[in-house]
Amino acid sequence: MKTTLKTVLTREFQEALQKLKSHPDMKASLAWKILPSYKRLKEAYKDYDNVRLELCEQYGQRDEQDNLIKIPVNDSGAYSYAFNPQDELMFNSQLEDLRNQELSLPEPKVSVSEVFDLNLTVENLDALVGLVLKED
Repeated sequence: MKTTLKTVLTREFQEALQKLKSHPDMKASLAWKILPSYKRLKEAYKDYDNVRLELCEQYGQRDEQDNLIKIPVNDSGAYSYAFNPQDELMFNSQLEDLRNQELSLPEPKVSVSEVFDLNLTVENLDALVGLVLKED
């Protein structure tokens, strides 16, 4: 199954995958069928984040001690990095190229009918079908 990183990085896909993988009523046999896709996605997210951080290191604005300047996003401790305008354009361009990279996922082994009792929403199913779930 071919897709792009951009597709699996969407908020909708992330939320649907989280809901699916953490569902308390999922049987072990079903989880086992989903596991290859989940492992590949987990690996892809880790690789993506590593490259994103390398790009931040390369293009991020630095303070007098040569540390990247972090900008708090909210009270949870999340932060963003500061960029000079030209460097931000380069960062965003390279990040977009990365997001457009092709990603190979295992063919889905779980049919939509196998997850009916998990109470997934229409939006969840829309995000997951074709990538993690197969149509009946």
